[in-house]
Amino acid sequence: MLELITDPQHTCLRSPAQIVQEGLWNGLGATITQMVGVMHQERGIGLAAPQVGVPLRVAVMQVHKSQPTVLINPTLVAARGGKVPLREGCLSLPGQNYLVPRYLEVRVRYQNQNKKWVVDDFKGLEAQCVQHELDHLDGRLIDGSQMA
Repeated sequence: MLELITDPQHTCLRSPAQIVQEGLWNGLGATITQMVGVMHQERGIGLAAPQVGVPLRVAVMQVHKSQPTVLINPTLVAARGGKVPLREGCLSLPGQNYLVPRYLEVRVRYQNQNKKWVVDDFKGLEAQCVQHELDHLDGRLIDGSQMA
């Protein structure tokens, strides 16, 4: 079972995640199922694979939907308006929260679990969450520190 990493200096949290290429799709479904389980257990709304020690560009989030959204190889392709400071916490930084500049509307391109490319628009809390998970995939934490 995957376990949440709460050491902010852990290499997996400080390094860019690897793109999921053809040979890495095997077993990804089980990893995603476990990630969703960890997210629910920790009462989070999003989780990136590096937070559970898996250095792949995979994130799950469940904000307003009955089923989690699975984002594989996500990239931000557009944002509307300027950034606004929003308060947020992080499962990997328990008990801490920070004001983080975020766009209120974003467009993200990603692959779903069927390897199909999807482009989705996210607004409000979903936009904040997806940007937070993208930061994790790029080796950034909300405490303002960057990858090594």
